[in-house]
Amino acid sequence: MSTNEIEFSVNSTERQGETKLLQGYIPPVECLRLFSRYNYHNYWSDMCDSNRLPSPFIMLYVREVCSYSINEYSNRKYWIVYSQSNFRGRYIIVPPGRCIVNIRRYGIYRVGSIMKCTLSSNNNILYCNILQQSFGGQNRFSQNVITWLQHSNSDTNSHTEYNLSDLERNSANVRDITK
Repeated sequence: MSTNEIEFSVNSTERQGETKLLQGYIPPVECLRLFSRYNYHNYWSDMCDSNRLPSPFIMLYVREVCSYSINEYSNRKYWIVYSQSNFRGRYIIVPPGRCIVNIRRYGIYRVGSIMKCTLSSNNNILYCNILQQSFGGQNRFSQNVITWLQHSNSDTNSHTEYNLSDLERNSANVRDITK
């Protein structure tokens, strides 16, 4: 696992309902909680930054994701979960304080990459943190991603702006997040 992930075992082997997902240990405000089921056991891990290539365990077994909203600052954190590495493929948006209980329902059968974003003060633009370095040895982008992402050559991190309305309109979970 990368340094941004911490895995803990959940004692219960029962399936957790949506209302129970956020109970228990409260993660740092900056993190997205990822729930997995493997060998009749439930696991969770916290992803605290953008990650273009998560561990194989996360890629294959994550079924549920939750974002936290504890204060005004955390209320502006959004997460985009992609089906492919390097921020490509189908994606779902996880708004603050929301859980997506079954990501497969939206056509996300594996978690290929995760992008951390902050909503601007005018509630229209998302500023997303994109790591320039790949930790899995994969640092190739498709041409669409190259034209879509703005890279900063001076930093190891780049901040890219997205229009929230456009992202929501094209997300796999558009019906659930615009209610």
